[in-house]
Amino acid sequence: MIRWSGNRSRLLLFLAVFQLGWFIHIHRLVQLTQSDLFTPPLPMTTTNRIQASSSGDDEYTLWSKTETYFEHCRDHCINNKTWGEPLGPLVDKIESKEILKAMKIDGLEIPRTLAVFDTQNFTRFDYEAMHSIPQPYIIKPAHTSGGVARVKNDTYQCFKHCEVVRPVHLSKKEAVETNQAQLEMDLTNAYSEKHNELQYQGIPHRIIVEEDVMVGNITKDVTYWYTAGGKPLFVSMQCGDSEEGAPGTTAGRVFFTIDFKRLAVKLTKSACEKDLPKPSNWERQVEIVTKLAQNIQRSVRIDLYAGGDDIFFSEFTFTTGFCAPKLGFKPRIADGLLYAVDKGRINSSDATPDYIQHVVNDKAWNLVAMEDAFHLLPNQTKSYPSPVDLCESLSRDTIRYSAKKWQTHPKVQTCLRAAREVAANPFRCLLVRADGTADLKAIGGQKEPTFASVMERVDYGLAFSIFLVVSYMTYYDIGTKHQPNQYMNNVYYLGIMLVILYFNPSRSARGFLWYSYPYHCQRSLQRFQACPSNGIPHHRHFPLSYVLVQDCILEKQESTQSFVLSIVCRDH
Repeated sequence: MIRWSGNRSRLLLFLAVFQLGWFIHIHRLVQLTQSDLFTPPLPMTTTNRIQASSSGDDEYTLWSKTETYFEHCRDHCINNKTWGEPLGPLVDKIESKEILKAMKIDGLEIPRTLAVFDTQNFTRFDYEAMHSIPQPYIIKPAHTSGGVARVKNDTYQCFKHCEVVRPVHLSKKEAVETNQAQLEMDLTNAYSEKHNELQYQGIPHRIIVEEDVMVGNITKDVTYWYTAGGKPLFVSMQCGDSEEGAPGTTAGRVFFTIDFKRLAVKLTKSACEKDLPKPSNWERQVEIVTKLAQNIQRSVRIDLYAGGDDIFFSEFTFTTGFCAPKLGFKPRIADGLLYAVDKGRINSSDATPDYIQHVVNDKAWNLVAMEDAFHLLPNQTKSYPSPVDLCESLSRDTIRYSAKKWQTHPKVQTCLRAAREVAANPFRCLLVRADGTADLKAIGGQKEPTFASVMERVDYGLAFSIFLVVSYMTYYDIGTKHQPNQYMNNVYYLGIMLVILYFNPSRSARGFLWYSYPYHCQRSLQRFQACPSNGIPHHRHFPLSYVLVQDCILEKQESTQSFVLSIVCRDH
């Protein structure tokens, strides 16, 4: 029986009993919140505020599929005569050369036009004409994309959108017949109607024969420069040399910033694993493309042949791949960047190579997948550069990103709403249960338990009941005897409770009482620094970045009943 004396001892008993209830509640709280990553998001403070809108100065965030280059192209450029008609001269492969000559851009070579044919005279492109034109040369329609043939070493071969693709020697009658059939097909091709690319609608149907610039050191297909806001943003280069008679689009490509830093971007094919050497004329290419983009002042792909010493113009492309429904940059934030700069959401002067590299490559949005309340699914726990990329992954089994109604799908909307809850915090994490027993949960902000966050979960009904019982027992001296003050006994009691909780078999309380997120961040950063293979760049504008890192950083406690998710944090 506990003995005490005086009102002060009675007060101490009340505090001790209340403390016992408090520790029991804290113990339960820790066990329940292991799968919740401790506490819910706390209100953001002025010290860790990050712009959450797409127009923020410090960080660009992609919130909508409709705010991407390819989706805007599908919705507003395809089948739009008002938009396409003024662009006709730029996509006319004959007229565009004259426009380029008028620009007088130093260092830009324009392939020589050797002959032009139309519906009235294409039959003159006979055996003698094919032999008389200096080889190698290219034959292609001026008003379409495709129908490209090459004559080289007295051999004719069509290799892009062709009736016949096998090479034929010019000495054979079949070569002239094949060429004539291809010319007739191209001249009668209403290309603008095929995919509703109406910028091609008013172009005269003609065939252009020009010098083949893929000779000597130029062994790769065109380099694609994606520009917006009057400047190049990023560029894709072909990985390997082009196969004879094959278009370069069939080869893999790798993306770079204009200062030749690799980007984790792909379009149609996976990027090359190997590193590509920086071309000796790279700076001249950047200068030329910048001047071309400044003259156009809208989103356009500028294609160049630049594998050798000379830099040749190929063509302007305003609707890459006719903006097919399934076409789009991955990650989607690269698609959004092109749109944002083109529409002025991001000032073109701010879209520096360093900015683009970090926006595309950084992964500040985390999806944590749990098998159940205590077990992590490492293969499904990943980081993404934008909410749209994260929500695409989360909803993949339900609806494809290419679906017209993807943005408005309930699962996507739920994901985006959850992402907005943590957008203003430096730690952005969405927690999902793979077993479907819990809804998507947003985790963000400061994660170290505080007095206020714990008080939010106190069972005040239980606490008040204990208070009434203790007050009643104290007032009526029930089960009590007067004794000298018991300050030390209460201290011993509290110490024993701490020891009991510390050595609890579940070890859950240990993690809660003795470790905090700053500790885990510091510990993880030390391990991160020891794992150079996990080096992930961070945006210089981010005040604080949290990144999920596999294997080396994500550690599991010895107990299978709980885990610690170690988050790498780096203060810039």
